[in-house]
Amino acid sequence: MVASGSGQASLIGKSLGNYAVKALIGRGAMGAVYLARDEALGRPVALKVLLGSLARNPDQVRRFQREAQAAAPLRHPNIVAMYEAGIRGGTPYIAMEYVEGEPLDRFLRRRGATLKWQNALHIAHQVAEALACAHAHGIVHRDVKPANILLDHQGRVRLTDFGIANACEEDAIAGDRPAERGGVAHITGTPDYMAPEQCMGAVDIGPACDLFSLGVTLYQMLSGRMPFTGRSTVALMNSIMTEDPPRLSQLDPAIPDDVARLVAHLLEKDPAKRPASAKHVSEQIRRLQKENGGASALPEALNAFIREETRPRTLRADTPTPLSRMRTRPRLTYQRRRYWMPISVYSKIVVALMLITAFAGAGYWRYVGATEVVRAAPALGIAFRTLDDGIAAVLPPAPWTVTGLHWAGKDHVVVAELEGLPGSMAHGARGLLAVNPITESAWSLRAPTSAIMDDAYWRGRIPVLISGEIPDCPESAPFHGALPVQYLATSEDRTGGVLYTAAQRLNEAAPRRKALHRAVIEEAAPLLEAPWQNAVLGGAAVHPDGRTVCLLLWDAAARANYLVESEIAGESPHEGGVRIAAPGLPIIPGTAHYAPDGAEIAYMRRKDDGNRELWVAASGVTTRNTRLIASGRLGETAVFHPSSPLLAVHHTTAGGADHVLLIRTDTGETEARLGEGRIFPECWHPTGRYLILTAYDAETDRDQLWAVACTAPHPRRRITRLTEGVQGGGAVSRDGRWAATVTGVPGSQHIVFVDLSMVLFAA
Repeated sequence: MVASGSGQASLIGKSLGNYAVKALIGRGAMGAVYLARDEALGRPVALKVLLGSLARNPDQVRRFQREAQAAAPLRHPNIVAMYEAGIRGGTPYIAMEYVEGEPLDRFLRRRGATLKWQNALHIAHQVAEALACAHAHGIVHRDVKPANILLDHQGRVRLTDFGIANACEEDAIAGDRPAERGGVAHITGTPDYMAPEQCMGAVDIGPACDLFSLGVTLYQMLSGRMPFTGRSTVALMNSIMTEDPPRLSQLDPAIPDDVARLVAHLLEKDPAKRPASAKHVSEQIRRLQKENGGASALPEALNAFIREETRPRTLRADTPTPLSRMRTRPRLTYQRRRYWMPISVYSKIVVALMLITAFAGAGYWRYVGATEVVRAAPALGIAFRTLDDGIAAVLPPAPWTVTGLHWAGKDHVVVAELEGLPGSMAHGARGLLAVNPITESAWSLRAPTSAIMDDAYWRGRIPVLISGEIPDCPESAPFHGALPVQYLATSEDRTGGVLYTAAQRLNEAAPRRKALHRAVIEEAAPLLEAPWQNAVLGGAAVHPDGRTVCLLLWDAAARANYLVESEIAGESPHEGGVRIAAPGLPIIPGTAHYAPDGAEIAYMRRKDDGNRELWVAASGVTTRNTRLIASGRLGETAVFHPSSPLLAVHHTTAGGADHVLLIRTDTGETEARLGEGRIFPECWHPTGRYLILTAYDAETDRDQLWAVACTAPHPRRRITRLTEGVQGGGAVSRDGRWAATVTGVPGSQHIVFVDLSMVLFAA
């Protein structure tokens, strides 16, 4: 299809089909990109258009629309999605996903410096993932460069502009080859990032050319310079085809040899000598990240970019301006001194030295301080809906998923644990939301985008360990209305550190700086085995008295973790405690929790064959009082009965079905079998008569919440009929009124609150 009329110089305020043009995003030699609104679907889109004489050129229009054809089948979190292509009012256009962010080339220019190799690899890894998707669909991008790599506000790296992409196999069939001039194919691409075969005008351009361009981009990020240069385009192309750039490790000794070797491999002249595929490059980068302890680290350069330039939409909050910013000081008018007083300068130096000394002596840990400013937790604009099943809190679309729900004391507030999704900068990061279904309000206790919104999150690249369980404890207790948060301050060589435990209130945006407990860790390296389920340290469980914590620590000599129970007392952080679980099989983080009366602690160990062991230990006594309760294909949750010596746990049968068991803590015998289902923390109704669990429902063909009676014959009642089923939860409030669960897909979820008084069995 060819445009019959001329393109418009400006489309702002006009419409192209269903798209109302709002603003100009950018302009290039061939056209412009506008921000528009899809009136039919109510979403923002980026509208790319051809303007002027180009809109009347059949070849240009065909090449323009080919971009949409190339990218349309590609569905990947690191590729900008294409929505539609067409011609309206004589203007060819492509409607694509609107990415609110910044191109990598602009980001690099603004920084005016190189990126750390960990940051550069983080970007390159996501680009390689995008290329792997494109190549799997037979699409070669042919113009990979920083200008076509976007850093978006949700923490992802996005590849865009498939304007000169070609389908590897379809070109030859359709006869759609680049026009040849003088026996050589017409060269397309950006000269600085072209592969040698592109410079030579080769007709058959394969995926290896994209890997070369990725190598050039990676070289530029790491060195701040281009690997190939020339005073003219011809000289530049000759350099690309004949010269080898300096090795990166020679330019910067801080760059590991393996990283320099990977870039050199990407920049091989012969396409056959480059990495076998983009997927292979992605795997190599992941190996390099893991070997150097950066597999889960968020890149500091990108964090700085996001802090400066963006406001993440994942947790947009109405936060009041801090008081310190609201106050204004009166302007003082004074006459500048016309003479120099040495004593004044010396005094300033002495005062500065005294301040430095004071801070050095008092600041052994950045979070321990005599004074602090407590900020309120930001209120979130989350929508609440009334459903047949209950009340739904609609969480904003974001690159994270809800991994756990806990009720806060006796309050009608549920704390949702969040974890960043793979492929985003939030990957592996954890956060917390507090949601009240009665007042229909929500607060951000910690953003799951970690360093993007909290520059204290990745201090020393060691994660903050958060427990979402908030006990019902006395008001005088340190953990009243608070959850335990842990920070690991490591030594420079990462061979040890100090683990601090602090408290964060439900209505505060950060934990209190005064540490409640400190534990010296002789070897901190195992923490770098993120993501979280592979970690071996952290996860504080709080005793019902609110004054005692059970900590998972690391024994360097035994190379294993163990549990310590320690009472919190005094104004300064202290060490020590009673070992209640000795080193042995790995203890699974987050599985330790107290019985309602605080007399016992249950926890899980992981066996080499993937099975788990359920152990129970007496609170406040030595490791000799631990006992094995059950072993096998157990779930990671075992929950104490409110008043009886019973633990609820689910196990997986040989056929793959999950069944719920009640096991006696004193004998280890199975008290009852409740049928199919899975349990989660806080699944007991406070009466002890019912369990709220998740099980398959044949009518809806989804997992739903069920109430199951604990007395024979164990009748059960379905209490949700959600269209998308439930993905987890079943947490029961301490007054027994509400059960909380999660529905929807990761990245777009709802928390559903079910009023149990309306659905449970009659008393």
